[in-house]
Amino acid sequence: MARKLSNRNEGGLSVGRRSGETDHRPRAELVFAGAVAAGFAVWGVSTAALSADLVMPLVTTTFLVFAAILGVVAWRYRGMDPNRVTYTDVAGALTLIGVFASAAIEPEQMLRLLASH
Repeated sequence: MARKLSNRNEGGLSVGRRSGETDHRPRAELVFAGAVAAGFAVWGVSTAALSADLVMPLVTTTFLVFAAILGVVAWRYRGMDPNRVTYTDVAGALTLIGVFASAAIEPEQMLRLLASH
């Protein structure tokens, strides 16, 4: 028996989806909170375990890698409700955090890092 398509928009979840189906992907807000928490965890652990010259480049790389991964996810789910937080918003915010973290890296710090290897 075929399911009926719903034209009602109940919170942005039923448009174009069969009635009774649920959305199994994690909400973009939760993904953002998890990525930021993971980024700050990397920051805390690297501050305690690595030299000071490696901390900010590692934090920057972490946020930009999360942004790149979520950019692919955003492309995959590009039909999300634009009135809610989307994966594209999350990827953009993580990119912005990564760029701001890279601005905190001193040029002398990078020279010391490159000279040591």
